[in-house]
Amino acid sequence: MPQTLGDRLDEAMRVRKHDTDTAARVLGVSTSEVLLWMHDMQVPEPSQYGPLLDYLVVEERHLRGLVLRSQMRRMQWRIRT
Repeated sequence: MPQTLGDRLDEAMRVRKHDTDTAARVLGVSTSEVLLWMHDMQVPEPSQYGPLLDYLVVEERHLRGLVLRSQMRRMQWRIRT
């Protein structure tokens, strides 16, 4: 399955050895928001893309693809339940 925002965020956090609190501080969001992104339950607003681009080391076009796949995964989960 293609990588989602949650997958990529989890990978970036492991590489940096960050927990969710540290990642949230770096990204300027709440810990609960990071957890929602990691589990593909919510996607960031476009205004939050700047810090994410730096953190994930991706271009905006790639980030939009990750966000889209996260949205698709969430919809698949909703359909199954």
